[in-house]
This record gives sequence, C-alpha cells and structure tokens, in this order.
Amino acid sequence: MKNTLLTVALAFIATFSAQAQDTLSTSTVSLKPVAGDRTAEVGFNFSYGTFLKGGQLAFRKFTTDTKAVRLGLSANFNNDHPADKVTAVYGTIGVTPGIERHFAGTKRLSPYMGAELPLSYTYSKYEDETKSIKGAFGEGGSNRANVGVGLNAIAGIDLYLLKNFYVGFEFGAGISYRNYQDVKVDFKEDFLEDRTIEGRNSINFNTFTNGGLRLGFVF
Repeated sequence: MKNTLLTVALAFIATFSAQAQDTLSTSTVSLKPVAGDRTAEVGFNFSYGTFLKGGQLAFRKFTTDTKAVRLGLSANFNNDHPADKVTAVYGTIGVTPGIERHFAGTKRLSPYMGAELPLSYTYSKYEDETKSIKGAFGEGGSNRANVGVGLNAIAGIDLYLLKNFYVGFEFGAGISYRNYQDVKVDFKEDFLEDRTIEGRNSINFNTFTNGGLRLGFVF
C-alpha cells in the first residue's frame, strides 16, 4: 500500500511541476511525440525495488499525433535446485499488443486511454529422487503451468521532462481467462502408481498498475 501511495504521489508531483513549468515558460513548443515517432520504455516496480521484475518492456509507434499502437513484452525463467537432486523449473512469457488514444494535455503532459490484449504462457516442472512432475511444482498444483488471455482497459499519463525523455504512470482494469494444464506425476518407484491431475479453467476481473513508474525515450 505504501508503495502504491508513493507512486501516486510522484505522479501528482510530476504533474503539478510540469504545469508550473508550462505556466512560467514562454515557449509553446511541444515536447511530445508526433506521427511516425517510436518510444521504448521499462517499468520500475517499487514492490521489488528493481527494474523489470514484475514489469515489462514496452514499445509504441505513433500512427498519428494522437494515436499509437503498442506492444509489451515480459519474460521470466528460473531453474532452481533447492536441495540435492531436486530441480524446479519455471518459466513464463507474455506478449501484450494494444492501442492508445492521447489527449491534448500540455506541451509536456500527454494523458491517454486505450485497450490491450495480454497473452501469456507459463511452463512448470519439478523433479526429485522419488518423482517427476510436469505442469506444476507439487502434487497440490503450486506454480501450475497455464495459458492465459485477457482484455484490459487502460489509462495513463506521460510527462516529458526533456525532449525525447519521459516518465509515466499507468493503471487499468480487465478480465482474464486462464487454462491450467494437466499435471502429470510420474513416480520413480514401481510400486507407486502414476497419476494425472486434470486441468481447469478460471476467469478473473481485476484492477492493476503497470510496472509502477515507467521510464522511456522517443526515437
């Protein structure tokens, strides 16, 4: 909660600072991107205190001065050995295409709304001396492999501190569908019977923020 409040506070401070600069400045030249420009950005997540973890790389192309197409990319892979002869493998990849509609704002501020379609695939495997599990870390189904798709409505604001450099904040709400795959448990001892835990589906609605504070540049 404290991290969320910090993010919101920084966004408000940046907004008021930019408005004050616009008021005091005699220049009317906009610092915002125009048709044909591209942006690249990375998220800084206050929950983890590091770049990327829990966030994503994102790219945009402005098709007009007020419209942009976007693509978010995220990936995570862990090959862990928590004990002797124990291996836990977990990996996930996400691809998120979307669109944005930007509004007037000021010469530094670019508020926008849009939509995105998050797609994800998660792989999971566990093995120790007695069994091999494909699709999860345990027979209870922790860290279960799945395929996901969603639809999000988003809103955000970009603050261009310098020409071609900006910080931003984004939030949204959406619905997601996940198909959790079968978990196959193969025991290495002949007297134990192999088993399969059937997959299941889930549908969820949630609100979110993307990557905490976003840092990006125009090229």
